[in-house]
Amino acid sequence: MPTQNPQPGHENLHAFSERTITVLLLDVCGHGIGAALLSISVVNALRSESLNHVDFRDPGQVLAELNQVFKMENHNDMFFTIWYGVYHKHKREIVYACGGHPPAIAMTGETPETAELVKLSGEGFIIGAIPEKKYASFSFSFRPFTRLYVFSDGIYEVDGCEGKICMFDDFVGVVDDLYRDNRAHVEGIIDTMKARQGREVFDDDVSLLEIEFQTDYEANR
Repeated sequence: MPTQNPQPGHENLHAFSERTITVLLLDVCGHGIGAALLSISVVNALRSESLNHVDFRDPGQVLAELNQVFKMENHNDMFFTIWYGVYHKHKREIVYACGGHPPAIAMTGETPETAELVKLSGEGFIIGAIPEKKYASFSFSFRPFTRLYVFSDGIYEVDGCEGKICMFDDFVGVVDDLYRDNRAHVEGIIDTMKARQGREVFDDDVSLLEIEFQTDYEANR
């Protein structure tokens, strides 16, 4: 799970059982020790499953409880964004919720050669700002080949798109183009965005998680 400047952002994989895997990435506003400590506190609460009255296989429920527990007023007015998903191996399906985070994207198809880019739908509000906020869960079914990307906005909010700040859709186009050139792995994506901005260091913290799932197409070759 390569990442640049991992704090105050945080990425994680966690297995509930042999049949499910949790994928999450969170990004705390601001920088410094306070933001890093909040990030660690949130991840520890999720890893230890210490949130009350929560089914950790229900992403919407998880985000709603995080929103209650980590209120901005109790954490130096800091909020965070998060993408939280639970992958069900037997269904080849991921159930997920988004709290103010960029949508995940996937290259998916019957084989790597026929894979197409898909933006996973579903949006939600930042965590900690509005008490009692509800968060919806969404689902996405994986094809025999699927490569999933979850990332923070620091990877694409760079000054490198015809003199303007790049936006989410610009980044989606970059990943799609790189995939066609067999360069859409973490290193290739980060190097390309560095080249876009003309500098080696990003202004914001960058986290980029890439997970590849391959099943039936290997057996059918």
